[in-house]
Amino acid sequence: MELQYNIELLIYAIVSCLFLSLYIFGKYKHSYLKKFGIPGPEAYAIVGHLFPLAYKGMVKFDCEMRKKYGKVVGFYVGFQPTILVSDPDIIKQICVSEFSSFINRFNFLPPDEFSENFLNSLKDDRWKYVRSVLSPAFSSKRMKQMSILIDNVVNHLDDNFASIAKSDKESDMKTVFSWYTLDVILTTAFGVEVNSQKNPDHFLVKSFSEFFQTNFQRTFASILVLYRPYWKLLKTLRIPNNYGSTMKRIAAFTKLIVKERRESNIRREDILQSMLDAQAEEVKQDINDGKETHKTGVSDDVLIAQSVLFLLAGHETTATTLAFLSYSLALHPEIQDRLHQEIVSVLGEDMPDYNNIQRLPFLDMCLDETLRMYPSAIRIQREVSNNVQVSGWTFPKDTDISLSVYPLHHDPEYWPEPEKFIPERFSPECKEKIHPYAYIPFGAGPRICLGMKLARLESKLAIARLVKKYEFIKSFKTDEHLNFVSHFFLAAKNGVWLKINQRQL
Repeated sequence: MELQYNIELLIYAIVSCLFLSLYIFGKYKHSYLKKFGIPGPEAYAIVGHLFPLAYKGMVKFDCEMRKKYGKVVGFYVGFQPTILVSDPDIIKQICVSEFSSFINRFNFLPPDEFSENFLNSLKDDRWKYVRSVLSPAFSSKRMKQMSILIDNVVNHLDDNFASIAKSDKESDMKTVFSWYTLDVILTTAFGVEVNSQKNPDHFLVKSFSEFFQTNFQRTFASILVLYRPYWKLLKTLRIPNNYGSTMKRIAAFTKLIVKERRESNIRREDILQSMLDAQAEEVKQDINDGKETHKTGVSDDVLIAQSVLFLLAGHETTATTLAFLSYSLALHPEIQDRLHQEIVSVLGEDMPDYNNIQRLPFLDMCLDETLRMYPSAIRIQREVSNNVQVSGWTFPKDTDISLSVYPLHHDPEYWPEPEKFIPERFSPECKEKIHPYAYIPFGAGPRICLGMKLARLESKLAIARLVKKYEFIKSFKTDEHLNFVSHFFLAAKNGVWLKINQRQL
């Protein structure tokens, strides 16, 4: 009995010492940013600000930090120091002037063979090389070629909207547009047709829905992603997780696509072909150089990783933008009428295509204002590679930088009446007055989103067709004031529910 008591006492003492050590270590680590004069709230022992982040969500957390502490704020995820930046002048220096000190992004996904090879996770010369390989796939010439493929997907979207209008029922625009954007990515990047809009039970559709689910468990897990020891523990102990199983299913699908493309010898002017061509060129170069491998090029792991990344990044973000744009038009029928009049007057009897949508300036203004009010990416991440002075602030090496997009896009200093949907902010005469780094829905500088042109193209082709033929209408299920579930991508907590009315052409 006495022995058991002594053992329990010893265990208690060890655990107490462990927590005391972590507490003291945490206090030490959590004073780091104060040494550089960076303001911020007091951190909780061990976890830092992980709990407030998970409880409030990124949007509310970031807005509160901006309001209370200013445009440069320090906080901690666990022991990792992070600096939130919402000053456009500092953002310019981070993204352009001092880019060499902020060239890399920290990987906020659990480390595995896929995420470690994503373009946004690659560092320094490897990132530069892979981006240079992928960039031609997103040229204006390629966009024009892809617009024909996108138009076929818009036809399916049109049919789907006709069915929704006929049913006279509300639909969640986020779900409807998710099917559309998934089909666009599959056909433009890989030459694969799934028609998610008619086959919502397809395993890929279900996999993406599972990956981006927005319940509390998923929100908390997405915040835990920032807590690196959590993922290291999962990897070390090989604990199964929902993220990993979903990623493996998507990766298996992309591997099959790559295998079939290689075996068929069919060329397509798409993203996959650009990577395969680069890989073939490397092999040719290696043979000429008498080498067996090219260590830093487009390996199969890198190729598959980019394929998975395009599916993930190009699907959710654009679907969210389209849902919020349709929502904004429904809430502002006078703006929707003006957009409809522009589309009808410019297009006449024609359907939207790559050329004629370039002559729809008000459509661009509505899209830009949607991206301002509802930026898909709430934060844009960077790493500090060396101690650097920026606008009087010292950003220490190995600190994470988060460009705080949502508070920046809602700052009344740059956007009068920021909570109002006012497309005219982006008229030619007003656009000239906007601080170029106060509006960064796709990032800025050399690491600006590679798929920006594709995202805008598929958005404009879809909305131009839909507004010409249909009307977005509020219903009793429409939230007048949206609540967000915010992990890394912005999402409406209760969906974006609207009714669709078919116009009399």
